[in-house]
Amino acid sequence: MTFILFLPLVLIIPIAFLSFFANDFIGNILANKNPIVRSYVWHIFFVGMAMAYFEIFYAWARIRMKSIFGNFMRRFFAESSKPCY
Repeated sequence: MTFILFLPLVLIIPIAFLSFFANDFIGNILANKNPIVRSYVWHIFFVGMAMAYFEIFYAWARIRMKSIFGNFMRRFFAESSKPCY
């Protein structure tokens, strides 16, 4: 379990430093079409990181726990993300 937790950090930490130092540059590139996005560059990074860890824990829960918890998480988040018309 420890290896599963820390392996993504090998990629996340260098990308976070790169994103921190290039925050204005990335914001300017993304703001060419939509200027509102400039202030949300860090939010995009954190949402991506949270989604990556969700996928890791979902796979771990399905394979290692051998329970329905992984399937429940998948169905719950899939259904909760659908728009309500």
